[in-house]
Amino acid sequence: CFYNSSITGIDLEEWKKDKMGCLGKREYFLDTLMAQKESLKRFYERDITYILGRPDKQELYNRGQKIFIYYVHSANKCSSQKKTITLEIKFNSVGLTNEIFLRYL
Repeated sequence: CFYNSSITGIDLEEWKKDKMGCLGKREYFLDTLMAQKESLKRFYERDITYILGRPDKQELYNRGQKIFIYYVHSANKCSSQKKTITLEIKFNSVGLTNEIFLRYL
């Protein structure tokens, strides 16, 4: 499959199963995924959803921009640790990925 071959070194099924980052599997794949983030920038929202699964959260911004949020490690949702890490993918108004970043809360 074209989508799956675009990201290597990550078990995408395990990523998708780790909702809210509660199983700790997303954190294991994080460095590998971020090393390949430029290859994700050619995809649209539907492609990212196919590759990484449905986001844990979405935020809408002005002018039709959207952010998909994937919890890599969630202190509030399923852990007693104090840190939260999210992978955030920002889309432009036509749904094309234009920014990928990590947020540490």
